[in-house]
Amino acid sequence: MSQSLQEKRYDELVGFCYECILDDSVWPVLLDKLLIASGRQQGMLTLWESGEGLRASSIYRCDPVSIVAYNDYYSRLDLTPKYMNLDLNGIWYHDDQSIDTRVRATHPYYQEFLYFFGHAGLSCLKLNGTTDDGVGSYLTILPNSDARPPSAAEQRLLQRLAPHLLRAARLSNHVKALSHGIQQRNILLDNSPTPVWLTDSEGHLLHCNREAEAVLRSPVRPLVVKGQRLCCPSQDNALRALLSRAASPGHAGILPLEKGDEQQLLATPVAAHAPCNATFQRPLVMLALLQKPRASILVQLFKLSPAENRLAELLAQGLKPDECADALCVSINTVRSQLRAIFQKTGTSRQSELIGLIHRLAVLVPASQEHSRR
Repeated sequence: MSQSLQEKRYDELVGFCYECILDDSVWPVLLDKLLIASGRQQGMLTLWESGEGLRASSIYRCDPVSIVAYNDYYSRLDLTPKYMNLDLNGIWYHDDQSIDTRVRATHPYYQEFLYFFGHAGLSCLKLNGTTDDGVGSYLTILPNSDARPPSAAEQRLLQRLAPHLLRAARLSNHVKALSHGIQQRNILLDNSPTPVWLTDSEGHLLHCNREAEAVLRSPVRPLVVKGQRLCCPSQDNALRALLSRAASPGHAGILPLEKGDEQQLLATPVAAHAPCNATFQRPLVMLALLQKPRASILVQLFKLSPAENRLAELLAQGLKPDECADALCVSINTVRSQLRAIFQKTGTSRQSELIGLIHRLAVLVPASQEHSRR
Protein backbone atom coordinates (compact mmCIF):
# COMPACT_ATOMS: atom_id res chain seq x y z
CA MET A 1 0.00 0.00 0.00
CA SER A 2 1.36 3.45 -0.91
CA GLN A 3 2.30 5.92 1.83
CA SER A 4 -0.33 8.44 0.67
CA LEU A 5 -3.12 5.84 0.75
CA GLN A 6 -2.02 4.71 4.21
CA GLU A 7 -2.15 8.31 5.48
CA LYS A 8 -5.54 8.86 3.87
CA ARG A 9 -6.92 5.78 5.64
CA TYR A 10 -5.35 6.89 8.91
CA ASP A 11 -6.95 10.35 8.68
CA GLU A 12 -10.31 8.80 7.80
CA LEU A 13 -10.15 6.41 10.76
CA VAL A 14 -9.22 9.19 13.17
CA GLY A 15 -12.27 11.12 11.99
CA PHE A 16 -14.55 8.12 12.56
CA CYS A 17 -13.06 7.66 16.06
CA TYR A 18 -14.33 11.05 17.12
CA GLU A 19 -17.66 10.66 15.36
CA CYS A 20 -18.26 7.66 17.67
CA ILE A 21 -18.26 9.94 20.73
CA LEU A 22 -21.71 11.36 20.03
CA ASP A 23 -23.08 8.63 17.76
CA ASP A 24 -22.88 4.96 18.78
CA SER A 25 -24.08 3.90 15.34
CA VAL A 26 -20.66 4.89 13.92
CA TRP A 27 -18.80 2.16 15.88
CA PRO A 28 -19.70 -0.64 13.39
CA VAL A 29 -18.61 1.60 10.50
CA LEU A 30 -15.32 2.31 12.27
CA LEU A 31 -14.82 -1.41 12.90
CA ASP A 32 -15.38 -2.22 9.21
CA LYS A 33 -12.85 0.35 8.05
CA LEU A 34 -10.36 -0.64 10.76
CA LEU A 35 -10.47 -4.28 9.61
CA ILE A 36 -9.69 -3.29 6.02
CA ALA A 37 -6.89 -0.90 6.99
CA SER A 38 -5.25 -3.39 9.38
CA GLY A 39 -5.35 -6.46 7.13
CA ARG A 40 -7.91 -8.28 9.30
CA GLN A 41 -11.18 -9.83 8.31
CA GLN A 42 -13.27 -10.08 11.50
CA GLY A 43 -13.62 -8.15 14.74
CA MET A 44 -15.78 -7.38 17.76
CA LEU A 45 -16.15 -5.20 20.84
CA THR A 46 -16.20 -7.15 24.09
CA LEU A 47 -17.16 -6.09 27.62
CA TRP A 48 -15.59 -7.35 30.82
CA GLU A 49 -18.06 -7.46 33.73
CA SER A 50 -17.14 -8.56 37.23
CA GLY A 51 -18.70 -11.95 37.88
CA GLU A 52 -19.62 -12.36 34.20
CA GLY A 53 -16.22 -12.29 32.46
CA LEU A 54 -15.84 -11.29 28.82
CA ARG A 55 -18.86 -11.11 26.54
CA ALA A 56 -19.10 -9.98 22.94
CA SER A 57 -21.21 -6.84 22.65
CA SER A 58 -23.79 -6.10 19.96
CA ILE A 59 -21.05 -4.56 17.77
CA TYR A 60 -19.20 -7.23 15.82
CA ARG A 61 -18.17 -8.35 12.34
CA CYS A 62 -17.92 -12.10 12.93
CA ASP A 63 -19.86 -15.23 12.13
CA PRO A 64 -22.95 -14.95 14.40
CA VAL A 65 -22.57 -18.64 15.29
CA SER A 66 -19.10 -17.94 16.66
CA ILE A 67 -20.45 -15.02 18.76
CA VAL A 68 -23.07 -17.31 20.32
CA ALA A 69 -20.43 -19.98 21.04
CA TYR A 70 -18.11 -17.35 22.50
CA ASN A 71 -20.72 -15.82 24.82
CA ASP A 72 -22.17 -19.18 25.86
CA TYR A 73 -18.92 -20.95 26.68
CA TYR A 74 -15.56 -19.96 25.18
CA SER A 75 -15.40 -16.46 26.67
CA ARG A 76 -14.64 -18.21 29.97
CA LEU A 77 -11.60 -19.87 28.36
CA ASP A 78 -10.35 -16.71 26.64
CA LEU A 79 -6.72 -16.07 27.64
CA THR A 80 -6.79 -12.43 26.47
CA PRO A 81 -7.73 -10.73 29.79
CA LYS A 82 -5.03 -12.67 31.64
CA TYR A 83 -2.30 -11.48 29.31
CA MET A 84 -3.83 -8.04 28.68
CA ASN A 85 -3.58 -7.26 32.40
CA LEU A 86 0.20 -7.23 31.95
CA ASP A 87 -0.05 -4.37 29.44
CA LEU A 88 -1.00 -0.75 29.76
CA ASN A 89 -4.10 0.73 28.17
CA GLY A 90 -3.31 1.85 24.64
CA ILE A 91 -0.90 -0.97 23.82
CA TRP A 92 -2.08 -3.47 21.25
CA TYR A 93 -1.81 -7.05 22.42
CA HIS A 94 -0.97 -9.64 19.75
CA ASP A 95 -1.38 -13.22 20.91
CA ASP A 96 1.34 -14.56 18.59
CA GLN A 97 3.81 -12.33 20.49
CA SER A 98 2.53 -12.98 24.02
CA ILE A 99 1.37 -16.59 24.12
CA ASP A 100 3.78 -19.45 23.52
CA THR A 101 3.14 -21.55 20.43
CA ARG A 102 2.88 -24.69 22.57
CA VAL A 103 0.07 -23.14 24.64
CA ARG A 104 -1.88 -22.19 21.54
CA ALA A 105 -1.35 -25.68 20.11
CA THR A 106 -3.04 -27.34 23.09
CA HIS A 107 -5.36 -24.83 24.71
CA PRO A 108 -9.09 -25.49 24.01
CA TYR A 109 -9.78 -21.79 23.40
CA TYR A 110 -7.56 -21.94 20.33
CA GLN A 111 -8.17 -25.53 19.21
CA GLU A 112 -11.93 -25.63 19.74
CA PHE A 113 -12.83 -22.01 19.08
CA LEU A 114 -10.41 -19.69 17.27
CA TYR A 115 -8.89 -22.20 14.88
CA PHE A 116 -12.20 -24.03 14.49
CA PHE A 117 -13.84 -20.82 13.20
CA GLY A 118 -10.97 -20.12 10.82
CA HIS A 119 -8.98 -17.48 12.73
CA ALA A 120 -5.18 -17.39 12.71
CA GLY A 121 -5.00 -15.49 16.01
CA LEU A 122 -6.08 -12.16 17.43
CA SER A 123 -5.00 -8.62 18.27
CA CYS A 124 -6.70 -6.77 21.10
CA LEU A 125 -6.74 -3.24 22.53
CA LYS A 126 -7.99 -2.48 26.03
CA LEU A 127 -10.18 0.57 25.45
CA ASN A 128 -10.68 1.29 29.14
CA GLY A 129 -9.82 -0.44 32.37
CA THR A 130 -12.36 -1.91 34.72
CA THR A 131 -14.48 0.90 36.14
CA ASP A 132 -16.00 1.27 39.61
CA ASP A 133 -19.00 -0.77 38.52
CA GLY A 134 -16.73 -3.61 37.32
CA VAL A 135 -17.03 -3.00 33.57
CA GLY A 136 -14.19 -2.76 31.05
CA SER A 137 -14.13 -2.86 27.26
CA TYR A 138 -11.85 -4.40 24.62
CA LEU A 139 -11.57 -4.12 20.84
CA THR A 140 -10.56 -7.42 19.21
CA ILE A 141 -9.65 -7.90 15.54
CA LEU A 142 -8.88 -11.28 13.96
CA PRO A 143 -7.16 -12.34 10.73
CA ASN A 144 -8.54 -15.36 8.90
CA SER A 145 -6.29 -18.41 8.69
CA ASP A 146 -6.44 -18.36 4.86
CA ALA A 147 -5.55 -14.63 4.59
CA ARG A 148 -2.09 -13.12 4.28
CA PRO A 149 -0.46 -12.07 7.56
CA PRO A 150 -0.84 -8.35 8.45
CA SER A 151 2.08 -6.27 7.20
CA ALA A 152 4.44 -4.20 9.35
CA ALA A 153 2.83 -1.02 8.00
CA GLU A 154 -0.63 -2.25 9.05
CA GLN A 155 0.71 -3.03 12.52
CA ARG A 156 2.17 0.49 12.79
CA LEU A 157 -1.17 1.95 11.70
CA LEU A 158 -2.90 0.12 14.55
CA GLN A 159 -0.51 1.58 17.11
CA ARG A 160 -0.93 5.11 15.71
CA LEU A 161 -4.70 4.75 16.04
CA ALA A 162 -4.57 3.40 19.60
CA PRO A 163 -4.64 6.76 21.46
CA HIS A 164 -7.53 7.99 19.30
CA LEU A 165 -9.53 4.81 19.90
CA LEU A 166 -8.94 5.09 23.64
CA ARG A 167 -9.93 8.75 23.74
CA ALA A 168 -13.06 8.08 21.70
CA ALA A 169 -14.11 5.23 24.01
CA ARG A 170 -13.55 7.28 27.16
CA LEU A 171 -15.34 10.36 25.86
CA SER A 172 -18.18 8.19 24.55
CA ASN A 173 -18.60 6.66 28.02
CA HIS A 174 -18.48 10.13 29.58
CA VAL A 175 -21.17 11.42 27.23
CA LYS A 176 -23.33 8.39 28.00
CA ALA A 177 -22.92 8.98 31.73
CA LEU A 178 -23.92 12.63 31.34
CA SER A 179 -26.91 11.66 29.22
CA HIS A 180 -27.93 9.02 31.76
CA GLY A 181 -27.60 11.56 34.57
CA ILE A 182 -29.74 14.06 32.70
CA GLN A 183 -32.40 11.42 32.06
CA GLN A 184 -32.44 10.46 35.75
CA ARG A 185 -32.70 14.10 36.78
CA ASN A 186 -35.54 14.74 34.34
CA ILE A 187 -37.41 11.63 35.47
CA LEU A 188 -37.10 12.65 39.12
CA LEU A 189 -38.17 16.22 38.41
CA ASP A 190 -41.07 15.19 36.19
CA ASN A 191 -42.35 12.77 38.83
CA SER A 192 -42.25 15.46 41.51
CA PRO A 193 -45.67 16.97 42.31
CA THR A 194 -43.95 20.26 43.17
CA PRO A 195 -43.39 22.75 40.31
CA VAL A 196 -39.61 23.02 39.82
CA TRP A 197 -37.53 25.25 37.53
CA LEU A 198 -33.76 25.18 36.93
CA THR A 199 -32.27 28.55 35.98
CA ASP A 200 -28.98 30.39 35.95
CA SER A 201 -28.26 33.46 38.07
CA GLU A 202 -30.08 35.71 35.59
CA GLY A 203 -33.18 33.56 35.41
CA HIS A 204 -32.57 31.97 32.01
CA LEU A 205 -34.69 28.82 32.02
CA LEU A 206 -32.68 25.61 31.55
CA HIS A 207 -35.21 22.99 32.59
CA CYS A 208 -38.61 22.64 34.24
CA ASN A 209 -40.83 19.70 35.12
CA ARG A 210 -44.39 18.99 34.02
CA GLU A 211 -45.94 20.67 37.06
CA ALA A 212 -43.94 23.81 36.37
CA GLU A 213 -45.10 23.80 32.75
CA ALA A 214 -48.69 23.49 33.98
CA VAL A 215 -48.19 26.55 36.20
CA LEU A 216 -46.85 28.54 33.25
CA ARG A 217 -49.89 27.56 31.16
CA SER A 218 -52.49 28.27 33.86
CA PRO A 219 -54.74 31.38 33.59
CA VAL A 220 -53.54 32.63 37.00
CA ARG A 221 -49.77 32.26 37.01
CA PRO A 222 -47.25 33.95 39.31
CA LEU A 223 -44.38 33.26 36.89
CA VAL A 224 -44.01 33.72 33.14
CA VAL A 225 -41.24 33.16 30.59
CA LYS A 226 -40.11 36.15 28.54
CA GLY A 227 -37.21 35.79 26.13
CA GLN A 228 -36.23 32.45 27.71
CA ARG A 229 -36.04 34.15 31.11
CA LEU A 230 -38.26 33.28 34.08
CA CYS A 231 -40.03 36.42 35.31
CA CYS A 232 -42.36 37.34 38.14
CA PRO A 233 -44.54 40.18 36.83
CA SER A 234 -45.55 41.39 40.29
CA GLN A 235 -42.10 41.11 41.93
CA ASP A 236 -39.50 40.78 39.20
CA ASN A 237 -36.82 42.82 40.98
CA ALA A 238 -37.23 40.69 44.09
CA LEU A 239 -36.94 37.52 41.99
CA ARG A 240 -33.74 38.81 40.35
CA ALA A 241 -32.24 39.50 43.79
CA LEU A 242 -33.31 36.06 45.04
CA LEU A 243 -31.65 34.33 42.07
CA SER A 244 -28.47 36.37 42.43
CA ARG A 245 -28.12 35.52 46.14
CA ALA A 246 -28.81 31.83 45.48
CA ALA A 247 -26.26 31.55 42.66
CA SER A 248 -23.52 33.58 44.37
CA PRO A 249 -22.56 33.38 47.18
CA GLY A 250 -25.01 30.46 47.33
CA HIS A 251 -27.67 31.40 49.89
CA ALA A 252 -31.11 29.80 49.76
CA GLY A 253 -34.08 32.09 50.11
CA ILE A 254 -37.88 32.34 49.96
CA LEU A 255 -39.95 34.89 48.07
CA PRO A 256 -43.65 35.24 49.10
CA LEU A 257 -45.73 35.61 45.95
CA GLU A 258 -49.16 36.39 47.44
CA LYS A 259 -50.62 38.14 50.43
CA GLY A 260 -50.77 35.80 53.39
CA ASP A 261 -47.85 33.80 51.98
CA GLU A 262 -50.23 31.41 50.21
CA GLN A 263 -47.55 30.85 47.55
CA GLN A 264 -43.83 30.95 48.16
CA LEU A 265 -40.92 30.54 45.76
CA LEU A 266 -38.04 28.61 47.32
CA ALA A 267 -34.62 29.21 45.73
CA THR A 268 -31.97 26.53 46.36
CA PRO A 269 -28.35 26.94 45.18
CA VAL A 270 -26.93 24.28 42.83
CA ALA A 271 -23.12 24.43 43.00
CA ALA A 272 -21.09 24.24 39.80
CA HIS A 273 -19.32 21.10 41.06
CA ALA A 274 -22.52 19.30 42.12
CA PRO A 275 -22.93 15.83 40.47
CA CYS A 276 -26.35 16.82 39.10
CA ASN A 277 -24.77 19.91 37.48
CA ALA A 278 -22.17 18.10 35.35
CA THR A 279 -23.80 19.32 32.14
CA PHE A 280 -23.68 23.07 32.86
CA GLN A 281 -20.77 23.28 35.36
CA ARG A 282 -21.67 26.76 36.59
CA PRO A 283 -23.69 27.96 39.59
CA LEU A 284 -27.41 27.40 39.03
CA VAL A 285 -30.60 27.85 41.02
CA MET A 286 -33.42 25.38 41.64
CA LEU A 287 -36.76 27.15 42.13
CA ALA A 288 -39.69 25.34 43.72
CA LEU A 289 -43.22 26.73 44.07
CA LEU A 290 -44.55 25.92 47.53
CA GLN A 291 -48.21 26.18 48.51
CA LYS A 292 -49.74 27.15 51.82
CA PRO A 293 -51.72 24.22 53.32
CA ARG A 294 -55.32 24.16 52.10
CA ALA A 295 -58.31 23.25 54.19
CA SER A 296 -59.39 20.57 51.74
CA ILE A 297 -56.09 18.67 52.15
CA LEU A 298 -56.46 18.19 55.90
CA VAL A 299 -60.18 17.54 55.70
CA GLN A 300 -59.82 14.94 52.96
CA LEU A 301 -56.85 13.10 54.47
CA PHE A 302 -57.63 13.17 58.18
CA LYS A 303 -61.37 13.90 58.33
CA LEU A 304 -60.89 17.04 60.40
CA SER A 305 -63.92 19.03 61.33
CA PRO A 306 -64.14 22.63 60.02
CA ALA A 307 -63.25 23.96 63.48
CA GLU A 308 -60.27 21.60 63.79
CA ASN A 309 -59.11 22.54 60.32
CA ARG A 310 -59.25 26.29 61.11
CA LEU A 311 -57.16 25.67 64.22
CA ALA A 312 -54.60 23.64 62.25
CA GLU A 313 -54.34 26.44 59.66
CA LEU A 314 -53.60 29.02 62.40
CA LEU A 315 -51.02 26.78 64.04
CA ALA A 316 -49.31 26.30 60.68
CA GLN A 317 -49.06 30.09 60.38
CA GLY A 318 -47.05 30.18 63.63
CA LEU A 319 -49.75 31.22 66.12
CA LYS A 320 -49.60 29.89 69.68
CA PRO A 321 -52.65 28.11 71.20
CA ASP A 322 -53.71 31.15 73.22
CA GLU A 323 -53.39 33.35 70.12
CA CYS A 324 -55.48 30.83 68.20
CA ALA A 325 -58.14 31.04 70.93
CA ASP A 326 -58.29 34.84 70.54
CA ALA A 327 -58.41 34.62 66.74
CA LEU A 328 -61.19 32.02 66.80
CA CYS A 329 -63.07 33.68 69.68
CA VAL A 330 -63.11 30.47 71.75
CA SER A 331 -61.66 29.51 75.11
CA ILE A 332 -58.17 28.09 75.52
CA ASN A 333 -59.76 24.88 76.82
CA THR A 334 -61.70 24.53 73.56
CA VAL A 335 -58.46 24.98 71.60
CA ARG A 336 -56.70 22.36 73.73
CA SER A 337 -59.59 19.91 73.25
CA GLN A 338 -59.56 20.43 69.46
CA LEU A 339 -55.77 20.10 69.42
CA ARG A 340 -55.98 16.72 71.16
CA ALA A 341 -58.50 15.58 68.56
CA ILE A 342 -56.21 16.75 65.73
CA PHE A 343 -53.26 14.87 67.28
CA GLN A 344 -55.31 11.69 67.40
CA LYS A 345 -56.60 11.99 63.82
CA THR A 346 -53.23 12.88 62.28
CA GLY A 347 -51.14 10.42 64.32
CA THR A 348 -49.02 13.20 65.81
CA SER A 349 -48.25 13.90 69.47
CA ARG A 350 -46.66 17.37 69.54
CA GLN A 351 -47.50 20.72 68.03
CA SER A 352 -44.16 20.92 66.18
CA GLU A 353 -44.76 17.46 64.70
CA LEU A 354 -48.23 18.51 63.51
CA ILE A 355 -46.92 21.72 61.91
CA GLY A 356 -44.15 19.78 60.15
CA LEU A 357 -46.75 17.37 58.74
CA ILE A 358 -48.89 20.25 57.47
CA HIS A 359 -45.97 21.92 55.73
CA ARG A 360 -44.89 18.66 54.11
CA LEU A 361 -48.40 18.27 52.74
CA ALA A 362 -48.15 21.77 51.32
CA VAL A 363 -45.12 20.78 49.25
CA LEU A 364 -46.74 17.57 48.03
CA VAL A 365 -49.80 19.28 46.53
CA PRO A 366 -49.19 20.23 42.87
CA ALA A 367 -49.61 23.93 42.18
CA SER A 368 -51.56 23.12 39.03
CA GLN A 369 -54.19 21.42 41.22
CA GLU A 370 -54.38 24.47 43.46
CA HIS A 371 -54.92 26.75 40.46
CA SER A 372 -57.67 24.46 39.17
CA ARG A 373 -59.51 24.81 42.50
CA ARG A 374 -59.70 28.58 42.25
